[in-house]
Amino acid sequence: VESSHALETGGDLTTGVIDKTGTITHGNRRATEFVLLASATRAELIRAAVLASRDDPSPEGSSIVALAQSLGVNDTDVDGRVPIWFSSETRTSGCDLPDGTRIRKGPASEIVDWLSSFGGELAPSVVDFLMSRVETIAKGGGTPMVVAEKPAHGPGRLLGVVHLQDVIRDNAHARLTRLRAFVIKVVMVTGDNQLTADSVARTVGVDAVHGNMTATDKLDLVKQEQAEGHL
Repeated sequence: VESSHALETGGDLTTGVIDKTGTITHGNRRATEFVLLASATRAELIRAAVLASRDDPSPEGSSIVALAQSLGVNDTDVDGRVPIWFSSETRTSGCDLPDGTRIRKGPASEIVDWLSSFGGELAPSVVDFLMSRVETIAKGGGTPMVVAEKPAHGPGRLLGVVHLQDVIRDNAHARLTRLRAFVIKVVMVTGDNQLTADSVARTVGVDAVHGNMTATDKLDLVKQEQAEGHL
């Protein structure tokens, strides 16, 4: 604190809105497992996950490629593929192949919506099975990244889930406890799904947690807290 104004402002703080990734966790999620669905083979899932990740500059993308290589899968590139970059609005990324096949990876709800946008409904049993796998990963504090493909002709398919795991910072719980001791409400926000968010929140101790949030959602929450008189 270098000024009386900063000291006065700090003493008036009532709410801290904290982004999970990189603040409470280290923010370098790594792929640890390919979780297969019945509609695909293991080779199909790994190939699609790698193709969707080759141009992904994030730690998650490079870790998916590394995990495949550790399993002996190396020859997965396709000449002429077009990268589809991650967008905070679609929350998906992937690539389009020269033969018309489209591959995407992202949160379960967004990938299901993406497949449904081509017409036709996914079988409820397939979606239920997917969600059970997603729930298992999320309740353990992991992040489920769903992989799907849509060929040029015919229906799309859910291929499987990549299990991403982040690590909670050793001092996160202690620091948040100190904040709460000053009667500051600690709110955790994240783009991860709600189950993953809830698992991390229980571990570190926060007053409220919001998952499935875009960057715009997070800013809106801050504005809402301010409108309610919180600083």
